[in-house]
Amino acid sequence: MNAGAPAFARRHVDPGSRRKAVALAEAYLRAHMDVVVPVSLLSRIVGLRERGLRDAFYQVRGMSPKRWIVSERLQGVRDALT
Repeated sequence: MNAGAPAFARRHVDPGSRRKAVALAEAYLRAHMDVVVPVSLLSRIVGLRERGLRDAFYQVRGMSPKRWIVSERLQGVRDALT
């Protein structure tokens, strides 16, 4: 961080690390589709704070982790019906 920057300034997060965190979260969620996984647990698994995980999902997928899991479950139902 810049020496003159305030302590609360956002640090730069590499887009590649965001994608890795989202990929790890998605893999965990896919392996546990049948249970409710709280975002607090998911954030601990991927090593981010809840806000950081949410922001990463929005930047990579354009939606929150909760919205992503709901859309994945709905797609699974659609696939099972066809």
